[in-house]
Amino acid sequence: MNLAEHLAAVLSIDPAAPAIEYHDRWTTWGELRTIGNQLDAILDEAGLGPGTPVACLLRTRPEHIGVVLGLLTTNRTVVTVNPQQGDDKLVTDLRALRPPVVVADPDAWASDALHAVVDEIEAVAVTVHADPASVSVLGAPAGDARGVGYVPHDALRRRSGVTAPAGRSTGVPGSQHRALRRRSGAPRGAPGGAAPARSSPPASGCRAARSSTSAVSGTRSPR
Repeated sequence: MNLAEHLAAVLSIDPAAPAIEYHDRWTTWGELRTIGNQLDAILDEAGLGPGTPVACLLRTRPEHIGVVLGLLTTNRTVVTVNPQQGDDKLVTDLRALRPPVVVADPDAWASDALHAVVDEIEAVAVTVHADPASVSVLGAPAGDARGVGYVPHDALRRRSGVTAPAGRSTGVPGSQHRALRRRSGAPRGAPGGAAPARSSPPASGCRAARSSTSAVSGTRSPR
């Protein structure tokens, strides 16, 4: 049994059982699996199969662990990006990596710079929600083959449940999310053929439930 099969089996043992405690609320194994299943469906629809590098703006929150587990169980590549490093560094990293998918939470999608660079690199834009535990596509261009209409930048912000800081424009001229473009599914490297960089952020914050399976017992989420 490989890692993907092992994780899938663990997620199916007892969906109602508590998995991770965060701010006095327990997230169940079933909720973690739901996030992974929904993300898998979105990526499959976009033609982004096994091996696809997915940029994840990770925080120490249960829903982000669901994203990572979902990608690992479907043999995709987790590319960690620090959402707290500031807009300039975030934009530089994403331009260098040019991932076909960017997954972030509503806090991260509050950044106009993030929206703009995702438009620029034509990545699929996905948001992960804590309550209810779920993921969704932020938008798609007009005339998309799957019938998903283009969602302007301001509408994306409202849909993701975030607001811009006072005195800051929410518009990105000419902005269009080219989400759900049909792609070959082959991994895309950084410019010049370099493989996407990966990092391992420090772990802290979430408390995992004890499990009879040592591979996941005591797991802490990445930031």
